[in-house]
Amino acid sequence: MARQDWRHARLSDFPGQIIVALGGTANLAEVSNCITRLRIVVSDIAKVDYQTLKSIPGVKGVISKGKAVQVVIGLQAEHIANEIKEEIKR
Repeated sequence: MARQDWRHARLSDFPGQIIVALGGTANLAEVSNCITRLRIVVSDIAKVDYQTLKSIPGVKGVISKGKAVQVVIGLQAEHIANEIKEEIKR
């Protein structure tokens, strides 16, 4: 299970949990989205906690290939991607 990263406590639980499961903001090289998925490129795939990511309520699926991870979350993907991008800028 991913260790708790309290730096993301100000985010709503959902994007914060996703960030932690993906290895923290420092591990997120690129963040984008399509209509129903977050499309994320990570720096170190070994830091991604797939079990935790898949267990987050609201995550409908996880697909990965190489350092690219897609998190299926539904129509709120754009909103969540924007929250994650804002957190990376901090």
